[in-house]
Amino acid sequence: MNARLVGAALWLALALGVTAQRWQVSSEVPSLVASRAHPQLAELSRRMASGPAARTLALVFAAPDPGDALAAARELAAEFAARGDVEHASLGPPAEALAALEALYFAHRLAFADAQTQRLARASEDELRGAARTLRAALAGPESNWIAQHAARDPLLTFRAQLLRLEAAQRGALETRAGQWATADGAAVLFVRTRASPFDATAQAPLLAALEEARARLTARGVSTQLSALHRFAAEAQQTAQRDAQRISLLSLAAVAALFALLFRSLRTLAAAAFQLGLALSTASAVCLLAFGGLHPLTLAFGSTLIGVCIDYPIHLAHHHALAGDPRGPLATLRAVAPALVVGALTSIAGFAGIATSDLPGLRELGVFGAIGLIAGLAALWVVAPIFPQALAPTSAQRRLAAWLARGYAGLCANRSACLALLAGICAAIALAAPRARFSDDVFALNLPPRPEWVAEEARVQALLGAGERGRFVAVMGASDDEALARLEALAPRLGAAVAAGALAGFDSPHALLRSPSAQATSERALREAPGLAARIERAFSAEGFAPGAFAPFAEELARPAPAPLRAAELAGSPLADALAALRVPLGSGVAWVVTLRGVSDSAAVEHAVTAVPGAEFVDQRRLAGELYAGYRAQVVLLLGAGIALVALVLAARFRSFARVAAAGLPALLAVGSVLSVLALSGEPVTLLHLFGLLLVLCFAEDYGVFLVEARGAAELSASLTSILAASATTALSFGLLALSEFPALAALGFTAGVGSLAALVISPLTAAAFRSSRDASLLR
Repeated sequence: MNARLVGAALWLALALGVTAQRWQVSSEVPSLVASRAHPQLAELSRRMASGPAARTLALVFAAPDPGDALAAARELAAEFAARGDVEHASLGPPAEALAALEALYFAHRLAFADAQTQRLARASEDELRGAARTLRAALAGPESNWIAQHAARDPLLTFRAQLLRLEAAQRGALETRAGQWATADGAAVLFVRTRASPFDATAQAPLLAALEEARARLTARGVSTQLSALHRFAAEAQQTAQRDAQRISLLSLAAVAALFALLFRSLRTLAAAAFQLGLALSTASAVCLLAFGGLHPLTLAFGSTLIGVCIDYPIHLAHHHALAGDPRGPLATLRAVAPALVVGALTSIAGFAGIATSDLPGLRELGVFGAIGLIAGLAALWVVAPIFPQALAPTSAQRRLAAWLARGYAGLCANRSACLALLAGICAAIALAAPRARFSDDVFALNLPPRPEWVAEEARVQALLGAGERGRFVAVMGASDDEALARLEALAPRLGAAVAAGALAGFDSPHALLRSPSAQATSERALREAPGLAARIERAFSAEGFAPGAFAPFAEELARPAPAPLRAAELAGSPLADALAALRVPLGSGVAWVVTLRGVSDSAAVEHAVTAVPGAEFVDQRRLAGELYAGYRAQVVLLLGAGIALVALVLAARFRSFARVAAAGLPALLAVGSVLSVLALSGEPVTLLHLFGLLLVLCFAEDYGVFLVEARGAAELSASLTSILAASATTALSFGLLALSEFPALAALGFTAGVGSLAALVISPLTAAAFRSSRDASLLR
């Protein structure tokens, strides 16, 4: 006994040590895309979820005096730039940006000439005189000094046009005032990029708290602020999940403790159960932390309900030890009920293992947590059994409950025809109601509903920034940058046609930053090989008053070989690095370039335009997630079918009798049908989490029938009846409390499991009585 307890203590210490060392709660779900069905899109989604764009929050400051708004932005930029959790705070384009961009693009300006400039290279001298007048106007404008430095080598203002495209690509709808980003109506803008992922709510909590304090301070000074940030949604989701987990855990533990106090009135029995729960939950937490690097809030909240399943094992042992115990002690009693425990646990573990095969990381983690928790809980029962009293006398409440249940069950057995009629009625009701169940594959309906005021604020800020749509974009993939960029160039005119047709308000292509080598070479040739371009420019510009020979440097450059194409690696160390990182996503099998979309009004037309280009994908995350979830739903239905077949095989191997297999297995099957019927009659749509809940119902409801069929005497039967009632109560309580969660996903799971547990409690004695053989009926005499 001492050796077992020492081993258990070491086991618990190890699990708690790993949990404490690795503890991290992260609400990041890296992909809504199935990793097996769409591996490239899954990787793209994961990288974008933690990329610079996702990690950047935007603040818009407004005040009656625009100068106050600009000053507030500078104040917060300095405050946040000094924080260790902030990677960068940007008020406007860096002062050195122009020189850096000149170093990058001036030598490649001919490679980035737009279509109008390429056409102008072959135009008549009259049209070139128009270009000369454009240059003269620029030399008389506010940029005259800068234009004068480059005019001799760039008379067609090719470099200036490229800078304007880059500026538009970087700032969207923003302007610059006194070197700071500002909206058209004078509001100042600050971009803050965090070091951690926006979904790492633990890391973001201090920053968000400081941000709210700063916003309150500015409001008191008459400066209003608006915020756009994924960070706060993730933080609220984690806080809500942790709050739910704490509340559900405390209530579940209180309910279990009250039940043990009422039925057993034994501190040692309660201590043994608590020790077993601690081993199960800490082991599941440690394994998930090692396997996944953190716990998702949904797993954390769901883990609290594992109390209601794991506690079934010590409940069964305690009831059998009190009402039909082996005089040699709790270990001997455990060996007697082990077959029923193991058969029931195996089917439950199989159910969680099925969830663990899901492509969705969050659900996979939940399945692993449940399977490991049940395995550890079952194994821990053999370790903690010596803690139970050597002889556990039944309490008066336990004796009265057992006697009442035995009399009720005897009455059922005496009216087998009535039991069969009731079961037939239940089957008929299920057959009529369950097919009316309505399925929903909207994955976003399972998330924590966002605050409406935050959603509205996000929309306002995104509109002010001129940002593209969230959740809908185009990904163009290739084995290399050259291939992907070439595909982008094939896609651009098709998207332009979609804009012209009204299917799309606009799009932002990465071509302002980089073109494919072939496109750069084509543009270079269009100017370098244009017949007599230098001579025609000389004559046309001289006719407009420019000094003869003023553009000889341009003629000399046309005569020299073209430079090597500009590459992405050269942009990575420039002021355009952030813009590049937001648009270019390295993948294990290549690279993807992202085209942001604005105002998609006809998704089908946009998709048609995109899919005509190899390697291009129109990504509508809501629709794609729905399609994938429909596939997951089919997989779960198959898992339910496989679970039913597995239960039937296990029961057939154990009992070798149709009647006993039916008595043990029908409660689970009819409980599943009952839940579907309740959902159908209530009009509640059946989601993926409801189906996972049905899989759990199939697993634990089968335990009830198994214990009744395994009973080998009146005492064992009474013990089984009382333990089933207590187990159902704890399961219904824990999952019923889960149904109160603010997370629709957890509420769906809790509702399904809670109703299924109650249905199994009612149906299992009916089936056991209806299919009990005459030999088994003798147990009641």
